[in-house]
Amino acid sequence: MKTNQLSIEDKLSKYFPDFVRGNEITIKHLLTHTSGIYEILRDPVAFNGGTKPRSKEQMLSFFINKPLDFDPGTHYSYCNSGYMLLGMIIEKVTGKPYEQVVKDFILKPLGMKHSGFDFAGLQNPDKAVGYTKYTKTIKEASIPWDSTATYSAGSLYSTVDDLYKWHKGLLNNKVYNKTSLKKATTPFLEGYGLGCWIDTIDNKKVVSHGGNILGFTGYFGRIQEEDVSIIILNNIFNRQIETIGLSILAILYNKPYSYFDEIKLMPDTLEKYVGEYEVNTDYKVKITRIANQLFIQRNNGAAIEIFAYKENNFFQKDDDIRVSFQSEKNTINKITIMEGLSTKRGDKIK
Repeated sequence: MKTNQLSIEDKLSKYFPDFVRGNEITIKHLLTHTSGIYEILRDPVAFNGGTKPRSKEQMLSFFINKPLDFDPGTHYSYCNSGYMLLGMIIEKVTGKPYEQVVKDFILKPLGMKHSGFDFAGLQNPDKAVGYTKYTKTIKEASIPWDSTATYSAGSLYSTVDDLYKWHKGLLNNKVYNKTSLKKATTPFLEGYGLGCWIDTIDNKKVVSHGGNILGFTGYFGRIQEEDVSIIILNNIFNRQIETIGLSILAILYNKPYSYFDEIKLMPDTLEKYVGEYEVNTDYKVKITRIANQLFIQRNNGAAIEIFAYKENNFFQKDDDIRVSFQSEKNTINKITIMEGLSTKRGDKIK
């Protein structure tokens, strides 16, 4: 394949001429989750149909004609739709299936023999079982999502050993050259670069990313200059795994770390979160306070206790739900609710 066939500054309209405002969206916006494109998993049909095969035309239909959430390049909002478009662009440029390109340029050269795409169809005695719930009394196995439903936004399966080979490939510049790696690991908005989070610990750059799907969660974090890599794979959905990974890195460097320890906020601090929020016309959220405890009620459901682990950030103890609040001019005006694979954002209306 020829090199230099595309640029991260290419407009989306070059590859998808009919895309809404495609002449304003660049490949860089897709990579940095700053395109403003509608998130495909917000669509209930797309979200609930992940175990079935899906064509690229079907995927596009969930978001191609939706208005943008914001002007490209102005905000960060995680967007699987953007990464699906990136996979389609790779196919347009190479003339090969996305999965084949990944195998040819990454998996085979690095010797990642236990990584691939069709996990649902994988026949291997060592294949992990994913769970939606796993306790002493309840063990509910999940149905694997079809690789065509997540496509280039998350269909790859792997092992700890193979992901360590990926780390070594990055370390020895077998995947990127030094210039490209530096560009990829330079933050654009809110600490996110070209497909990765960038943080620091002990004055060293930490590059990381988590991944999750029904039944599975993963974390991959690394410090290039130190040849340090933390790889965690879990066969149940667990949004806390990124915090665990960062905590392990902190321990390695004798730095403080936190792991969802409940903290107590003063009543006047809790009061600023109280009010009603609207995600859309069919999804409303009410936040209430009783004494020193905050509660969340979604639509007409039960009010559930949420607990602070830092200011503006809360979690539920009995389920994998996180709630965060955003402010403008010192006034709380937005809410984000993360539950399983779903992330919902709303505006304060009262």
